[in-house]
Amino acid sequence: MKQNLKKVISSKDFDKKLEKQLKQITFSEGFLIEQSNLPELWETVTLCKYRQQFPELYPKLKKKIDNELFITDNISYYYKNFQINYNIELIDINYIKVIESASLTIVRPNINEFEWDFGVTFDDTPDENITYDLTFEIKNVDGIIFEENDIKTRKKPGLINKYIAKKLSGQLEYHIERRIELVQDLRVDRQFSFGSDRIIDDFSLKIKHCDKLSVFFTTVNKNKMYHNGAFNKEDLAYINRDIFLSGEKFKIFIYKKSEKV
Repeated sequence: MKQNLKKVISSKDFDKKLEKQLKQITFSEGFLIEQSNLPELWETVTLCKYRQQFPELYPKLKKKIDNELFITDNISYYYKNFQINYNIELIDINYIKVIESASLTIVRPNINEFEWDFGVTFDDTPDENITYDLTFEIKNVDGIIFEENDIKTRKKPGLINKYIAKKLSGQLEYHIERRIELVQDLRVDRQFSFGSDRIIDDFSLKIKHCDKLSVFFTTVNKNKMYHNGAFNKEDLAYINRDIFLSGEKFKIFIYKKSEKV
């Protein structure tokens, strides 16, 4: 019996079957989920593909390869039912006010503490007419207050980023209402863009503007949105029931009707 077993184990057929089974286990979802080094595994698999096709690029790619979907901070939560309303008004000869009102849900995998962050970027200018205002509210959790000193500032050449980072815990979902008011100089900046580092599941927006302005909406980075049938055909209302991955989602270009586009 032992001799027969040894013959089976030492046979080439057994080696092939064992190798096949090990490969199936190694690349099964159940096995991979249990691994603590998924970003490294993803990097290795991606690099192997390019190494096979373009081995001369391998050393350069290894230094640069990255994927926002696999950054731990970026997968600590995602958004769902993200709804935005824009109101854009010409308030002076060259200045517009953009009001963004948003309702969204943060989805967590557990109730442990995490950091929710959000930011707005605008031009760094000494113009006193350029203003901003950010307000937040969590509707389903009492006792969490967003104060003015929660808003921090980061600067890049020519840009200012106002952001908030708030520790939250105890819920699987957080229902957020957010309002942003910005004043822009159309001579300097005539676009308003929206992006997110996190995945968004189910997104909709509606744009209203005064009759002195023309507004053009366009998606970017292969994102797709279609007209929201809950509104009239002439309304600037868009929706996508699918998911948006990390990155910029769309741009809004704003012109005075007296200008040539």
